[in-house]
Amino acid sequence: MSLCAFSVVLCVIAFLRTNTEVHRGSTEFHRAITNTLSMKRTFIAVKIEAGEKLKEMISDLKKALSNDLIKWVDIRKMHITIAFIGDTGEESVEMVSAMLQKWCSGSGSFALTLSGLGLFKSIDSPRVIWAGIGNSEKFAALYNNVKKGLEEIGIKTEERSFNPHLTLGRIRMIKEKRILEDMIIKYNSVPIQEVNITEVVFFESILSQTGPTYLPISSVKL
Repeated sequence: MSLCAFSVVLCVIAFLRTNTEVHRGSTEFHRAITNTLSMKRTFIAVKIEAGEKLKEMISDLKKALSNDLIKWVDIRKMHITIAFIGDTGEESVEMVSAMLQKWCSGSGSFALTLSGLGLFKSIDSPRVIWAGIGNSEKFAALYNNVKKGLEEIGIKTEERSFNPHLTLGRIRMIKEKRILEDMIIKYNSVPIQEVNITEVVFFESILSQTGPTYLPISSVKL
């Protein structure tokens, strides 16, 4: 083989090696982009159907706090979060759905009592207005089952005590904290409504400028 021909062979080998590496890198990049795009922002919750008394209380709050900047929760989307998972890949979505079936199916429906109003963080720096949830051993048991089930499939959730609440509004700005405090006192210990919990739902949360949309991925009858 002449020196010229040998040089051509070397060039061809280098070209093939480079293009193979580029192709491999491109494939891995494409796979990473696909995985990222297929991620879902997810959480596990129980749905709450607002009764007349809850609707009336929310209407009263909105009128009293009409001069303040508060993002009120759509009553059609109300829920109590059991576990926020966050970005979830396709494989994990299937695993969570199967986990709920294993750990929650047939565990038994129960009633929750909504009662009173409260705030996160404080009246001096309020962030969230919420309705309280009465003590429920069955709800606590459901929470523990979900937490254990998520740990079993390798998904960790926030380490905090079980303190369920129903978010009513997220506060952006309060001009008259006194009015807010008066409303909290007004409804402090008032029974609002009883809610029958018959299923647990695995949701996808899609964020937009008009507010979040919650799409059920799967649900399990208790």
